[in-house]
Amino acid sequence: MQSGFWKKLAHSIKAAPVLLMAGIASSGSPALAQQHLATQTTLTTSVAQAQSGTRATFNVHVSPIGSEANAEGIVTIVEGPREIGSAVLNADGDATVESTGLMPGLHAVRALYRGSDKLSGSVSPEANVTSETSTAPTFTASANPTTVAVAQGNTATYTITLTPQNGYSNYVSLSCTQLPSDTTCAFLPVNVFVSGTTATTSVLSIETYGPTGPDAMVRKHASTLVLAFLFPGALCLAGIGLRRRSWLTKSWQRAGLVLIVIAGLGAMGGCSQRYHYLNRPPVASPGTALGSSTITIEAQAVSGVAITTQTTNIVLTVQAPAS
Repeated sequence: MQSGFWKKLAHSIKAAPVLLMAGIASSGSPALAQQHLATQTTLTTSVAQAQSGTRATFNVHVSPIGSEANAEGIVTIVEGPREIGSAVLNADGDATVESTGLMPGLHAVRALYRGSDKLSGSVSPEANVTSETSTAPTFTASANPTTVAVAQGNTATYTITLTPQNGYSNYVSLSCTQLPSDTTCAFLPVNVFVSGTTATTSVLSIETYGPTGPDAMVRKHASTLVLAFLFPGALCLAGIGLRRRSWLTKSWQRAGLVLIVIAGLGAMGGCSQRYHYLNRPPVASPGTALGSSTITIEAQAVSGVAITTQTTNIVLTVQAPAS
């Protein structure tokens, strides 16, 4: 009887940090959490043995309790305080996280749903995943943090960690896939030498962009157009100031001013045509779309004809800039 009690107590203490994370992520305060619909999060796992080790797949489903509404938001696979990977729920409340960054051994993992404006966060029951590795040299890839939120036009930063296994030694090239539109990603460094027993890191920066459109181009060249109109006008004013000279001198000056004005107008027309030819008005763009996107980080190494690819998921949440 006492043995069962202590086991339940130890299990509750172990799960407390994850449950606390879910409560904070969903509401920020107990009073607000009571206004949200409760949710239920389920987690199923599967593993596949690849040449380089274990590829773990985590399938998550989130459903509101007592409601037919669909869940939305972000789910994160956690092992204790460590984040393994994140993904965005689809319209059916499902998400899939794949990882090749599990070290060999038994892993007790949970799915953490962070909640939304209408739904409370929740945590799945614990699931055990056994990760194995082949005797062949390989490496694992992981990201920290797995979820970053930035205002539109700012840059999100992640740390990508590559860990060698079984005496692996080679260069690993990093890249992003499934990037949302109007974003770019850059690694520093992009080619990482992974060797020995020590993990190596690379800093990933994902740059988002604000709205762009024709108005920016008009403002950019406004000063040039103003000068083009003012120049002939200034010459005319200079000629008027010389009207007290002799009749012949004034006639030559007037003729010269007319020629200068005609030349100026011709130059402006030519500049205008050249400007429209070389600088066509840009297509308006709203910038990086607001909301959350799942991005896959690929770490790839080539050894002879063999290609080793490891992946990990991250989430980018783009918010409206502060007014």
